[in-house]
Amino acid sequence: MSRAFGWIGIVLFLVTLWGFWTEYNREWKGYQRGFRRLLAERTQKELQEARDRLSGPELEKARAALEQAVTIKKENQEDYDEGVKERKAARHIFFKEDRKRQFIKSRLDAALYRYEHEVKSGRAGEFEKGAVEELKRELSEQEERAAGLEKIKDQAEARVEHYDSPVDAAQADIGRLEADVRRLEKKLRQTQAQALVFPRGLEIKQFNLEELGRVDRCMTCHMGADQPGLEDAPPPFATHPQFKTLLASHPPEKFGCTSCHGGQGWATTREAAHGRVEFWHEPLLDGKFIETRCLQCHSGVTQLEGAPVVMKGRQLFEQYGCWGCHQIEGFKPLEEHRVGPKLVSLGSKTSQKWLEAWIRDPKTVRPKTRMPAFRFAEGEVEAISAYLASLRDDTIGPGYAAAEKELGHLSQYLAEGQELVGKLNCAGCHKVGAEGDVYAPELTLIGDKTRPEWIYQWLKDPKKLQPHTHMPDFRLTDREAFVITEYLASLKGQGVRAGLQGGVQQGGGEPQETLIARGKELIASKGCMACHEVEGIEQKLIIPPLTGLADKHIHELEFGYTRPEEVPRTVYDWVRHKINKPGVFDTERIFANMPTFNLDDSEVEALLTYLMTLTEHGLPESSRSPLTERERAIELGRQIVREHNCTACHKIEGVGSDVAPDLAGEGKKVRQDWLFHFLKEPRTLRPWLDARMPNFGFDDKEVTGLVAYFAALDGEPYPYESFETPAPTEEGLEAGKQLFEMFKCLACHVAGEVPEGVPTENLAPDLTQVKHRLKPEWVKAWLEDPQKIQPGTRMPTNWPYIMGRYYVPPPAKDILGGDVALQIQAVRDYLMVFEGVEEEPEPLPEPAVVPAEGEATQAEPVQEPVFETQ
Repeated sequence: MSRAFGWIGIVLFLVTLWGFWTEYNREWKGYQRGFRRLLAERTQKELQEARDRLSGPELEKARAALEQAVTIKKENQEDYDEGVKERKAARHIFFKEDRKRQFIKSRLDAALYRYEHEVKSGRAGEFEKGAVEELKRELSEQEERAAGLEKIKDQAEARVEHYDSPVDAAQADIGRLEADVRRLEKKLRQTQAQALVFPRGLEIKQFNLEELGRVDRCMTCHMGADQPGLEDAPPPFATHPQFKTLLASHPPEKFGCTSCHGGQGWATTREAAHGRVEFWHEPLLDGKFIETRCLQCHSGVTQLEGAPVVMKGRQLFEQYGCWGCHQIEGFKPLEEHRVGPKLVSLGSKTSQKWLEAWIRDPKTVRPKTRMPAFRFAEGEVEAISAYLASLRDDTIGPGYAAAEKELGHLSQYLAEGQELVGKLNCAGCHKVGAEGDVYAPELTLIGDKTRPEWIYQWLKDPKKLQPHTHMPDFRLTDREAFVITEYLASLKGQGVRAGLQGGVQQGGGEPQETLIARGKELIASKGCMACHEVEGIEQKLIIPPLTGLADKHIHELEFGYTRPEEVPRTVYDWVRHKINKPGVFDTERIFANMPTFNLDDSEVEALLTYLMTLTEHGLPESSRSPLTERERAIELGRQIVREHNCTACHKIEGVGSDVAPDLAGEGKKVRQDWLFHFLKEPRTLRPWLDARMPNFGFDDKEVTGLVAYFAALDGEPYPYESFETPAPTEEGLEAGKQLFEMFKCLACHVAGEVPEGVPTENLAPDLTQVKHRLKPEWVKAWLEDPQKIQPGTRMPTNWPYIMGRYYVPPPAKDILGGDVALQIQAVRDYLMVFEGVEEEPEPLPEPAVVPAEGEATQAEPVQEPVFETQ
């Protein structure tokens, strides 16, 4: 019996040991012990570095400075002691007199109260009034006396401080170095105690996220995620990447970790926490796929810091017109906007031979095109091209014929047209040879494709041929349109590119009428209407929606005849292969109508990342980040800017070209009513330049969106409440005119009409437009310091800021008392009523003479302009 109890006791003892060992060896505890050892090692390293500094040149320098300061103080001990006595006496006298001032002020406050009480009671209060006046006089005298004593006190304190300050500074440096060592020694003792073999305080760190319906324990192991300074630590102890951008603005106690990263938040082992276990539908997201969660909160944005891949994917989804077939929330309805041109008048534009080559494989004709390649059966290409070639427009041609008859064909037109294409910055959108962008169709071999009659008509009025085109109207003259047409029509290849040689195949001998009718049916069934509009044809293709794509289970997807080693059975891999090669999952009963877009690897991954954001299981509304009114205005404006490629000429938000003016600060600069009408009907602001703002044919919604966008970028209210300025006085306007003429503004600026014989490169904007175009407060800020607003501008600073003061040119010293603020306001007011002058502008002024030191006027600096915000 005793033997049995003995064995039972041994078993219980072993089980107890096993229990203790199991508890001690839990995986998350191992990570916490490892993190504490890491902190101890890093603290030890920091302590050694601090000790090295303590025994290094920095401490020696501080000690030498202290020794020198003490020596100087001892050598001047007598002067120092006298200064201390003088300071003590001065403080005593000053504080005594200052108390008297305070007592007098208290008596004055009481007397004022009594006087106001008498007046309110209907009495004259002469006695009280006299007392108030007497106390005011006493207070003034006492304040003057106290001010003089305070000056004496400050001088005495400065005398003592001259010796004490270097000593205090050196002692502070030594104390700082020694304090670092003491602090780190204390920290090391704490971290070493925590890193013991059997440490205390190991615990699960848990966030209960009731709104999200989640429990997160991730930081039980990832203990350094919210601690800056551990960026170089090994996982899982490192600081969260992009800490300031991501974690600091998404605190774990509010959002947790799994809401962004996926995984099983309440698990405490690595595999289970990362969600790589059976039946868990949210495995940990790796690498770029973490960005798929960003749009759950930040919907409706086109730029999102920290999520470049998913933003690129969204842009590709839009650019390639994926939403034309797979319409989803957040994109324009198909009837409002298609990514491809309207299929009209193609027979008047190009040949059936070119159409066949293009439809068969667009990339062989234009390698950078976004037009995909379809899988056509035999004879289908010929039928579709026959139908498209039958679409003709008899109104195309007369305009070109008239210009051709008037101007003829001269070799000089080719060079003239090429030069004009450069001046109009056509390369900002089109690629010509090795130069240009791929926003719009390439023009390198446009002569092989397009008839000159169509090019001429297109240049004269693009929206007549394509009502929804983004190609703007440059308001070309007949001659300008003709010479550009001559140049573009000359851009031809050798007649062999992309199978353009040879005649048109007739589709197996079918009659042309039959071929055309079959082509029309094919256009309806192939999904062409998702990108192109064709009158009289309706879409017949049924396309599956993408809503909830990321939520699909692999059993809902068709993998065809592919093997798991070829295509792993995950939603990610299914979508990736579908984008790369749409027909990869075809079987006898399944045929993919989706065309091939020939995307590169980075584009495929970006598009895949965006598609994986399409889930119906997002975060609750209360946890999302809705756009403010200002942010919505900015996002809408960015969309319009992107659609019309405004950055091909302008720099906007620091991105774009320098062909046209930088639009930074445009919201503060121009009047909103002027900008609205200018965008609706652009007018040439500098008619002497060949470059011009084209007419994009914006509708009111687009123009309003752009005006609100520029206002929002600069924090300006929209709509702007008022452009009213205080009515200028006659004296102010006269002073403004005098300064205007003194600075010889019309030597550079135009006043209504362009002067003859003046080099156009020296001309500045028309000043008669200031009152209509610019905001008064911006004009004032511009006059004060043009370089501050537009660095590098040739506009001179007429009131330079020198040695802490504004310099007033000598001739202007007698105008408005030499007050710079009043002078700038006077010139601004004059410009706001300026309508031009009759007299000829005078020559350029002599260069301003910069005053020597001490010659600057006493004019006070102009106060920075204050802009109203909302």
